[in-house]
Amino acid sequence: MDIRLPDALLCVPEGEYRMVYAKHEYRTMFKGQNKLIMTLRISEMTEHCGKQFERFYNVERSGKAYKSLQRSDFQREMADVFRVRSFKGIRLFSELKGFELLVDVRNVSIDSKQQSLSDHNLYSVVARIKGRVD
Repeated sequence: MDIRLPDALLCVPEGEYRMVYAKHEYRTMFKGQNKLIMTLRISEMTEHCGKQFERFYNVERSGKAYKSLQRSDFQREMADVFRVRSFKGIRLFSELKGFELLVDVRNVSIDSKQQSLSDHNLYSVVARIKGRVD
């Protein structure tokens, strides 16, 4: 019998990367919690160029609109990207395509049961979108 395992999750050195917005989706995950999942792609011309990583946000969806809390990670990060206090008139995902973003990437080393992962099981995630590159 042949067992097929999925490909390993990507792992890059922790640090700051330049990335671009690739796509987003809204899913119910982790014990019924709703998440906005934003996929970002490394745009720097390095060995990691083109690799994609996800950023998870706690937001609610109302029709085609997303609603986040005033002090949420999503609200703060998008305010830094768009350099505004109010998002009125901004078509967030359409306009996000035009920016190169400065992003912190970290490696996940502990699983959901608080157990350490071996070096073979480490993977990278977007820890924070710091803003846009001028």
